Amino acid sequence: MLSEKKILVVGTGPSSFAFLNAIIDEQKCKIDLIDSSSYTIYENQECVFKNKFSGSRMPVDEKQLDSDKLISNHFGGFSTFWGGTFDNPSEDIFEKYSNLDINLKFYLEEIDKIVPQINKLENFKDSNSKSGVINTKTLNQFNKQGFIVKDSNIAVSMETINLRNQNDKKCTICKGYEWSCKPDTIWNSKLFIKKLIETKQINYSENCILESFKEIKGKVICKIKIENDTVEKEYDKLIIACGPAGTSKIFLKSKLFKEIVIKSSDLIQIPFIKFFKSYKKKDSFADLFSYIQIMKNSAYSQIYFFSNQVLMLSSNTISFSKLLKYVPDILLSFSGGIFIYLDTRISSKIKYSIKDEEVVITKIDNNIKQKNLILNSFRKKLLRIKIILLPFLKKEFLFGTSYHLGSQFPISLTSNKFSSDKLGRVGKCENVHVIDSSVLPDVNIGPVTKLIMANSFRIGKELIK
Repeated sequence: MLSEKKILVVGTGPSSFAFLNAIIDEQKCKIDLIDSSSYTIYENQECVFKNKFSGSRMPVDEKQLDSDKLISNHFGGFSTFWGGTFDNPSEDIFEKYSNLDINLKFYLEEIDKIVPQINKLENFKDSNSKSGVINTKTLNQFNKQGFIVKDSNIAVSMETINLRNQNDKKCTICKGYEWSCKPDTIWNSKLFIKKLIETKQINYSENCILESFKEIKGKVICKIKIENDTVEKEYDKLIIACGPAGTSKIFLKSKLFKEIVIKSSDLIQIPFIKFFKSYKKKDSFADLFSYIQIMKNSAYSQIYFFSNQVLMLSSNTISFSKLLKYVPDILLSFSGGIFIYLDTRISSKIKYSIKDEEVVITKIDNNIKQKNLILNSFRKKLLRIKIILLPFLKKEFLFGTSYHLGSQFPISLTSNKFSSDKLGRVGKCENVHVIDSSVLPDVNIGPVTKLIMANSFRIGKELIK
């Protein structure tokens, strides 16, 4: 039970959002929330594509300044830029939770109730088609090559849903739908947490970092850095939700481990040319999601067909794309890009270790030969669907920079040094609960945000029983 408890929650991203949703209306407890960012909300809702981008919908002038790119310094965490693609996890993840006697499907359905979403099937008028993006003939070609394909699901704000229902007006800047190009078009955790702060349901302190913790006689003593000062505060419960990199640093500085290895799903980003029709796209979102098994390894892909917004989004990450604005749209309509996420078994890892009170980061590459064989098989399969990959233009996001990372403390029924229990308690911790992707049984190769939130929501509900 959490009633009358004094709780510290660290982080303002998706896992905090889900945990607070699970407990806020059912328990009377004092909740302190800290984050390394400043409390900011977008007031200007002009077209986001006026900016230059450093990746996803992250403007260049908001790029991470911290030396560790895997730690967010933004209010709302990485949900501010990466929270849009929304999908259930792979069957492998469902099986792992089933083995842990956890009904993951129930908690995923609970997240669906609190996060608004749109699906690309709504774009297509042909009721005989199984897809809102491609025709049935092309969809069958994907299936024939072993791809399990579905229209993308995008998590958006409620304001986006309302704007979308009102009209399909075009933006004069990006030429896309007005509802799709605002800074807060995609879902993020900020507005919900802002409401809790303003209604004084939680006490928020900005620009704070949890340096370390220790448990003494049922209490958690937290060492918190507030700008240039460091203070110690006592809590009944500590909830760590600051992402696998930040969480690992906290455990290392708390002297519970000497080194920690974080798993990841590597991302390969490749432009392509296609020779089939797709619907006329007026947004920057992924169009298709797909799973496939290649050489006993799972791979997941997000496919983006051409739109003016996608071109503007990629202008700062793909050098030649700046020249494409001079190419007629009729030719660009044959272009697109694919994001391929690889199985954690063949993906790179990141090791965090402590030396002389400082955290050292070591990059661990994995089976490069196996990766290349899988990508070559991927290329051949897509060629049969009339998609020609341009591998000489590929970009690789390794060592966690895909932002599909975690599982350094996977949930386990059997206790060991690097595992966590069902409540996210690592090792011998009693009142410290990790609720971010650090405690997932494995890193999902597909979108991770919904899985992280479902697991965090579950831990919140378990703690109030």
